[in-house]
Amino acid sequence: MKANDLRENQLIEIEVDTDSNEQLLLPSRIEEVVDNYLHVSVPMYRGTILPLRVGETIKIYINFNDNTYVFYALVVGRKWNKIPLLIIEKPDQFIKIQRRGFLRLPVAVPIKYRPAGENTELYDGVTVDISGGGALLSTQCSIEEGQILEMEIDLPDREPVFCRARVIRLLERRTREGQINKAALQFSEIIEGKRDKIINFIFEKQREWIKKGLRQ
Repeated sequence: MKANDLRENQLIEIEVDTDSNEQLLLPSRIEEVVDNYLHVSVPMYRGTILPLRVGETIKIYINFNDNTYVFYALVVGRKWNKIPLLIIEKPDQFIKIQRRGFLRLPVAVPIKYRPAGENTELYDGVTVDISGGGALLSTQCSIEEGQILEMEIDLPDREPVFCRARVIRLLERRTREGQINKAALQFSEIIEGKRDKIINFIFEKQREWIKKGLRQ
């Protein structure tokens, strides 16, 4: 990857350390490319815009041609263009990496599922959170640790995402009427374009929360 490959509307993630020393990857986007600078949206966390400072060097992750790269950039200024932007220097070096994780967004998304290979009815569930790598699922229907599930994820205003996921952990088990099963899922078979739809949904939801926060 080269600096000339950077384009407007490309999704990125910015690595941020919180006051509690928690390390987060927060979604952002390249809003403008101007000469040797990028204008990127300011990331937010739990409804709060994070105060990244001018003069600070930030670490950024980007997907390009089915690979993930990281680069470092100096924050040289701020700008307002409907949303708050950071002005950063274009990088001159990109490091190809193995993807290590995805941002989880706490949002309820309807899911239908059934055990892979079984011709049974589809069970109903809803996410507690979701990321490009998996989801935390809440359901009153049957689910067991270690199962491979065929899933239909009903993202708002988009075509459903079909994939398979493995139940890696059962966090809560239903024992009586009215209780729920809560299971951690990891996507095991998903087309990257479908994963990108989930990541794009997460990004847009974050932008929506930013705008609502600014209006309050």
